[in-house]
Amino acid sequence: WHFTASIYSQGGSVVSEDGKKAAVDTPEGKAVLQNLKDMRWRDNSMGAKQLLIINDTLQMMGSGKLGMYLAAPDNVPRIVKEAGGKYEDLAFAPMPGGKGTLMGGDGYMFNKKATPAQIKAGLKWLEWTFLTPGQGYMNNYARAAEDQSPVGLPEPRLFTGATDAKDQELKKASANVPVENYQAFIDGGQNLDMKLEPKHGQQIYAVLDGAVSAVLTKKDADIDQLLKDAQS
Repeated sequence: WHFTASIYSQGGSVVSEDGKKAAVDTPEGKAVLQNLKDMRWRDNSMGAKQLLIINDTLQMMGSGKLGMYLAAPDNVPRIVKEAGGKYEDLAFAPMPGGKGTLMGGDGYMFNKKATPAQIKAGLKWLEWTFLTPGQGYMNNYARAAEDQSPVGLPEPRLFTGATDAKDQELKKASANVPVENYQAFIDGGQNLDMKLEPKHGQQIYAVLDGAVSAVLTKKDADIDQLLKDAQS
């Protein structure tokens, strides 16, 4: 998914508009791999240890042995709670390109044996949980702060108009993390093209992982050939 997020940020895509063909062998795809290869082999900003898993990066970031990695804001509480990091030491910045981003989300299912009344109740619960700033389970920032949960981490602004203004005001009033550390990230996300994961995303990611791994572990990796192979 790192490649996908990066190529979106460059203004590209991983599949054609109809979703039937790969679309990674492009200038945008080359820019992604070239950037990684340059960081690894030209300026050595990636370091020699590669192919890390998320738990590795969490521990390294928390212990001050890692300066930067690609992740979502929900990693920050884990770095603090699981790896001994400090909120004041952690910040966010936008990815290179600044044209698009990979969006995510959650899906909710109901038991097929549920009655219409039960389904209606479930929908009302979801509405209360996520769509009621200051009240719902996910938007009660004052309660979250009392529970010592982080308030103020950057999140997609799902509301508009007066509801958005209220949500931002409530969040600001209860913020307990250094929100100034995230301002560059927030500013960089104002005009991004929000793009969804492609169909068969995990299978696509598995192919792209090979290209990313190659440029990080092989100094003579041929980017053009890697993209051609991934495209096919």
